[in-house]
Amino acid sequence: MNASSSPRDGVAPAAGVESTRMSDVADAQTEIDVAIFTQWVDAYARHQPALAAFYRKRFRPRAVLLGVGCAVLVGTLIWVATFPVSISI
Repeated sequence: MNASSSPRDGVAPAAGVESTRMSDVADAQTEIDVAIFTQWVDAYARHQPALAAFYRKRFRPRAVLLGVGCAVLVGTLIWVATFPVSISI
């Protein structure tokens, strides 16, 4: 360490790296949430309740409680309540 350096010199770059890593993890989790939701919709539309239940159980609790996951869950419940599958596709 020289006279012009400080123990804090590496803090900001390290925080930026950690922030990027956390953002990448969140993006990957969102992609998985979307894939599971898409599979659930497909099983639901094909009248496969066991498969739909399989996928529904895999919705991430965090996705259900926070952010877009909450909107997806609420939207799903509203959509299912309208019985859209009873209409011939």
